Amino acid sequence: MIDLLNSPAILHSAAIHGDGFVDKPQSLKPVELELGGYVWFHLCNKNKDTKKIIAEIVSVDDHIITGLLENNSRPRLVNRDGNTVIYLRSVKGTLDCKISDMVSVHMLVNKNVIITLQDQTEGIIDYIADLINNNHAPKNTGDFIATFTNQIIEKLEPHFETLQSAVDAIEEDFESHEVSSKDIDLGTIRTQIAIARRHIIPQEKVYNRLVLNQFEWLHGACHDQMVENNNRMLYYIESLNDLRDRTIIINDEIKKENDERLNKNTHLFSIMATIFLPLSFLTGLLGVNVAGMPGMDYIPSFWLFVLLCFVLVFFQILWFQKKKWL
Repeated sequence: MIDLLNSPAILHSAAIHGDGFVDKPQSLKPVELELGGYVWFHLCNKNKDTKKIIAEIVSVDDHIITGLLENNSRPRLVNRDGNTVIYLRSVKGTLDCKISDMVSVHMLVNKNVIITLQDQTEGIIDYIADLINNNHAPKNTGDFIATFTNQIIEKLEPHFETLQSAVDAIEEDFESHEVSSKDIDLGTIRTQIAIARRHIIPQEKVYNRLVLNQFEWLHGACHDQMVENNNRMLYYIESLNDLRDRTIIINDEIKKENDERLNKNTHLFSIMATIFLPLSFLTGLLGVNVAGMPGMDYIPSFWLFVLLCFVLVFFQILWFQKKKWL
């Protein structure tokens, strides 16, 4: 028989007792620990034993387990038979990633058990594991969720600051005319903002449900921390909306500037065409090689014609200025 407790599918595991004592779980079967303790299992969602392990730990429908094993899921919260399934999104753990590089974080929570599944969330998982190894483990499941969701926000914060700085720099360059509008690329930033909003807006709804739903494992200081996490998430959504609006304004200003430049060039070409239209007519008319053309035998006629052209251009310019076309 396969020993699932020692399966490589279990990447981290800990039994956290209410008095702060931490040891390894002795069984996959949920055991109510003293003083509100809990058991944490962090599983590899790509291992073939993971589905069996989840089914051994908690009694849930197969479609819930299947959803937990998916690589990408929209942020949401599902309650089933005393178990809460939470789907969240987090920025990858690497330092060079972008805010658009978000991955799924799946959790199953009840009063005594927390199951998390890995989908490139090494940063948060390692942070939780370090807390446990250093005897600073979250005291209960509510504290674990509040800490975990807070870490998601902490990982988002530097990316928000980067977006904010990028938009500020573009605004400053555009207003100071240090950079030509044609050299300003808003496409990448607007794409990152759109992707971030697509993931974070539904995620805030999950945070909000964690605050409003009266879970037996989320109360007291843990609930207060969750309220703070929800408020911070709301702040970031408002910041994203503000950044989106500012990029729209910048884009509109760039478009307006380009349209004005195009109109100015078109106006200039129209004036040039208008000036040369009568000149073209005269040169075309006098260029007809037929008998009877006046001045063909008069030597100064060419220079008189050139003088006539200059006079005509001069009066055209005066007329354009009078009409305020120049």
